[in-house]
Parts: sequence; structure tokens; C-alpha cells
Amino acid sequence: MAKKVLIISTSLRGGSNSDMLAKECAKGAKEAGHDWNFFL
Repeated sequence: MAKKVLIISTSLRGGSNSDMLAKECAKGAKEAGHDWNFFL
């Protein structure tokens, strides 16, 4: 069963550790078949 995932990134710099972690979380949610949204 797909779950809804909300990822909020508040990093001020693109490519920072926080930004990369948020993108990897989105990638994992997508690969697992979940519905996800990414907010900057």
C-alpha cells in the first residue's frame, strides 16, 4: 500500500548536506512506490 510522503527542505544552499538528504529521501520514496511531494 502506497503511503503519502511530504519532504520539506529548508536548506539555503543547493547541494548542501540537508538538500542532498532530502533528495535521497524523495528518491527512496519514489522507488518504494509511495506518493511524495517535495517542497523547497
